[in-house]
Amino acid sequence: MLIALIGLQGESFFQHEAARVPEYFKAFRLQQNKGNLSRTVLNNGLTVLIEEQPLDPLVAILIHVKTGYEKLSDEDQQISQLLGQMYAHRSPVVDDIHDLGALFRVQTGYDRIVLSTVGPAENLTRLLKLQVDLLRMPNFEEEKIEWEIQALLEKFRDESVDFSRSFGRQVERSVYSEKGIWSNSNFTWQEPLSFQNIEVIRQKLIAFHAQYYQSANVILSIAGQVRREQVLEKVAEFYGSVEAIQLQKPLQMVSREVPSQSSFRYRHLRGARRHFLRLSYLISGQLSEDYYPLLLLSYVLGEGHGSLLKRSMLGDQGSVFDVWVKIESFRNHGTFSFFLKPYPERIDRAEVQVLACLKQLKDLGISAVQSERAKSLLLKDYYKRLQSVEERAHLLAYHQSLGDYLNRNNLEKRLESITPQQISSVLKRYFSEENLSLFEYFPQSAELRNFTAEKLLETLQVLVTTELKTQSKTLQVLPDRKEKWGSLVPQLTPSYAKYTLKKSSILRGPDIYFQEEHVLPLVHIGFFFPGGRVKESAGNAGITELMLRVLFRNAASRIDSWNKLEESGVEITFVNEIDFFGIRGVLLSNQVEAFFKTLLEWVHRPVVTEIDLNVERRRMLEILEREREDPLLVRIDAARKQIFPEHPYGLNRYGTKESVSSLNFESVQSWLISQMSNIHPLIVVRGDIKGTSFLQNFISDLSDSKRERREPIIVESVKSFQNSVLETEGREFLLISKGPSKGSREEAVLDVVDAALFGSKGSLAISLRNGQGIIQEIEIVRQAGLNGGLIFTRILATKGQPENVRGSLWEEFDKLGRVPQSKVEFLPTLVSVLTRFYVSQQFGQHFIVETMRNLVAGQGPEYKRQYFSRIKNTSRIDILSQVKRYFSFEQEE
Repeated sequence: MLIALIGLQGESFFQHEAARVPEYFKAFRLQQNKGNLSRTVLNNGLTVLIEEQPLDPLVAILIHVKTGYEKLSDEDQQISQLLGQMYAHRSPVVDDIHDLGALFRVQTGYDRIVLSTVGPAENLTRLLKLQVDLLRMPNFEEEKIEWEIQALLEKFRDESVDFSRSFGRQVERSVYSEKGIWSNSNFTWQEPLSFQNIEVIRQKLIAFHAQYYQSANVILSIAGQVRREQVLEKVAEFYGSVEAIQLQKPLQMVSREVPSQSSFRYRHLRGARRHFLRLSYLISGQLSEDYYPLLLLSYVLGEGHGSLLKRSMLGDQGSVFDVWVKIESFRNHGTFSFFLKPYPERIDRAEVQVLACLKQLKDLGISAVQSERAKSLLLKDYYKRLQSVEERAHLLAYHQSLGDYLNRNNLEKRLESITPQQISSVLKRYFSEENLSLFEYFPQSAELRNFTAEKLLETLQVLVTTELKTQSKTLQVLPDRKEKWGSLVPQLTPSYAKYTLKKSSILRGPDIYFQEEHVLPLVHIGFFFPGGRVKESAGNAGITELMLRVLFRNAASRIDSWNKLEESGVEITFVNEIDFFGIRGVLLSNQVEAFFKTLLEWVHRPVVTEIDLNVERRRMLEILEREREDPLLVRIDAARKQIFPEHPYGLNRYGTKESVSSLNFESVQSWLISQMSNIHPLIVVRGDIKGTSFLQNFISDLSDSKRERREPIIVESVKSFQNSVLETEGREFLLISKGPSKGSREEAVLDVVDAALFGSKGSLAISLRNGQGIIQEIEIVRQAGLNGGLIFTRILATKGQPENVRGSLWEEFDKLGRVPQSKVEFLPTLVSVLTRFYVSQQFGQHFIVETMRNLVAGQGPEYKRQYFSRIKNTSRIDILSQVKRYFSFEQEE
């Protein structure tokens, strides 16, 4: 299994035999093929969607149940969540799925339930056979049901005091419930269910499954390195026999009103750590012709650095620390929301700026440039989702549930037909004062606000008029292009040929690493410089982060150039790793040369200004202040210093309040000169390119004898560190270890240890959570650099069990350090590590940075092959030694 998984490569999967009607077609009611997509309906009503996408040796198998909270009573919502938990942690079927090296997860949402498996494509038949058992009647033990109920209760109690997860949602529901408005996945878990007889609850689980997991209510969606004929034959064999189960007393669907609102609504709550604002408007759903114009409007207002709100609200006179726009939309309704993190002294202005921007946009209308920028960024984001076989399968099923799976691939056509006037039209239709709800979430210590909704609205109306006078230039008119947007979108016939990562060098220029991939019209590019944080000291900690933020702000302030980039679908972010820093971009593939030229100008002639520095320094101090309010982050910061005392790796990425406050324009300018000027960047490219042909016009710019190639920087680290455990706040424990260096054999072996201990079938998760029930969550976070690594293990104890955690942990670690995994357990562990690797490598944005990490560590372009070899050669004894080394803790007397 392992050898086959490592060796699988993409090939032509679309050379099918001459058409004939196989015997298994008798199980089909309908069969439709469209290119590499197909839809089949079985005689029992189950819909099967297949996409042949053979780039990586992976397959995603999704069971999409067309039922969510929209149709469920409050109790059935809880039963749905409980059933998902039972599958994830207590199902023998899911255990068998994990044994095949596959990943499994459950999503219960407003309009669907999704059971998702991603695993090695060579295990397709066995995974299909296992997954069908999820559609048959489950058989769960009462004791396990009781434990999962308690686990869910604790989970929702924890979330109820975590503002970032549920505070806003609960307030929104309290406002909208007056009109019978929808709930969402973050519903409140009601106590009464925990007091019911467990046998009664077990029967409700069975009844729920029988009612909603009916074959006619299910879409089976499969994407990956598969052959359509092979899949259909096995689907007919395994799924064709699934029969509908008749209930003696069918469950009742809930009929909910479509949301409506006729007057401004306002809620003010206290208890958040920081000030937070949300302005929401009710909108129509995804079946409405208004959906895509509304989606584009969200991009005009809040997506990208050239968006209207980011330009007006994050400037030197900005009112917010951050602002973003989000649409939550389902079949027939949804919300269009503005989320604001305001500076405390500018809360009123933050609310007013959003309303003033909307008012100004209504008056002036949407320009073609704004519309085209939004279209390109939206299309780019959609292509990014399609990098993943799991997302491909998910989107196929979702579009089928809305009416037609083929619509998944029609986004470009939909966008091309939308005019700026249509976007302006939905702006006027939905964004009225009567349709607005304003939610304020403040700390307990904040100044009291005793507004009524009517009084607050009157005040906002006056302030908006004033704001419009002072911000008249916010929506400056940019020249429209002559070309139509559709003509600027790249055309691509997908090819599934597999290319390796290659190296190219330019005389007296930089090293360039590139990998072709012609599945999507996307290209990922990274310009990186060794150094940065690894050269910092306690006195200037955070200077690399500040320098990058200032550079970024200055580039984004050049409105014309930035808008041209985003009109081409370009997304740019900066990277600040412990051994290197740089700029990363993802863009539509026909814009590579234009983007490359702009990026070269930025890195060859970087600009910092004192105004930009003052804004970004304030933002960094705000980040540090927020970190100090999180006990876990405080502990991690202290642990980092403990593991790497007087070493750059021991410093916080954002520095300290003292170090950041002391950084002035001269120090940042000097740091820029020492870390970027006269240094060749290391360039990494992946995507829809033809070798290095896109570089032909840049040879003279790249070849420069005055610039040097900087080698990775080695700083002597501490020789030893005693692993330790910290108790953060009663139930939370943090285990701290010094980890291996990036690119070492130990780092690869630690991936196996990670899966063996903390994975879905990891020893600690099974023993301490599913077995003893003393922990609620366990997770590991690792950071590896050229000069060493860090391992943080976070454990959340079950209520009433913190005193038992330490002893049980030591016992488990001791056992794991003495008794090797069985051969039966070991092979699936190795395969799951490779599955995770392939899953992460699907995403170009991850690939670019991970490649740079390995290059800095001296691995070269063959790092993938080297990694596979190390995993393949890992032994069960290696796990024992790694556990002893990295998870050996002194027990307290």
